[in-house]
Amino acid sequence: MRNTSLICLCLLILSGCSGSRPNDPPELTAENLNLALEYAIDQSVIPAAASFASQAVDFQTTVDNFCRNSEVTELSNLQMAWNSLYEKWFHLANYNFGPLNDDIVFAKYTFIDSLRIRGTNYINTVRDDIDNMINGTQTLNEAFFEQLTFNKVGLLTLEVLSFEDNDQSRLADDIIDDYLSTPRKCQILAGMAQQIVINANYVVEGWQVKHKDSDESYRSLFLDNQLDDGSNNLTQLLVAVQEHLDYLNKRNVLTTSASLSGIAWNGFSEAIDEIEILLEGNTEVSFLGLMQAGGFTDSVEAVRETIATVRTAISTRDADLLEENIAKLDGHFKREIPDGLDVELGINFSDGD
Repeated sequence: MRNTSLICLCLLILSGCSGSRPNDPPELTAENLNLALEYAIDQSVIPAAASFASQAVDFQTTVDNFCRNSEVTELSNLQMAWNSLYEKWFHLANYNFGPLNDDIVFAKYTFIDSLRIRGTNYINTVRDDIDNMINGTQTLNEAFFEQLTFNKVGLLTLEVLSFEDNDQSRLADDIIDDYLSTPRKCQILAGMAQQIVINANYVVEGWQVKHKDSDESYRSLFLDNQLDDGSNNLTQLLVAVQEHLDYLNKRNVLTTSASLSGIAWNGFSEAIDEIEILLEGNTEVSFLGLMQAGGFTDSVEAVRETIATVRTAISTRDADLLEENIAKLDGHFKREIPDGLDVELGINFSDGD
């Protein structure tokens, strides 16, 4: 009996020395890649949408407080709330597909960030339209704000309303006096804030509840690889991030965006935070982990080094270094990352990087 027990013990020891162990890194398989994609949607994309929507509601509450009590403290709270909304947007803006971009003409992202469309700064259009609304006689109700074009609403309009008066003074006392002397301005601010909430909620509902005319959430459709344009789900995700990185440089976002609040650097910081979360994940199965398991260690290290250098550029406010490495990270999403995940992007790039 003793010999039999000893033999069984030896067999157990030997079996533990070969084959797969619980602590082994996951292999680069279709099953694990799908699992990483599911984690990415549930731990990155949907939380980014939900966080932006939550901050939009918080901003609306701050607007209500400011309009009830227009004083310096409430104005400061209003401006800080806008800063947070802008930062949350740069998380979500990495994922410009699905409910955020599901209409050729009236895509939600255009009504949130007008700069994204063609890089045009519509600040003078916004200023003129605010003046017209203040001096006009139209009823400033939800129906009125819903019919406004993309270049008259969104983050830019809320920034103008929060950070300057009608004469473009950025002094707190001047901004407050402007609101006190023109009651319609608070109606404009409240109406614009409500539109951000409506658009943000549409995106969250599309991801989690029902997408357009479908009875399914976009999450379900995405993970089942049933996309509107017939593209591959992982391809769409990688291309969306790549296009955002390309946009950040090509449209001079650092110098054009958030010109009144002065927090464009924060936007870049938040965007890179989100990208790192997407790639690294917080589970045992992640995109970079699968690349490494597939033998693409050098590519993984290159991606991580570029992200670290982007962070250095942001912390030191080195615009040239930032531009160079945003372009490099853009390139990683075109080549090293899809190659390492065995993904064919199926599109042509012409920006020459």
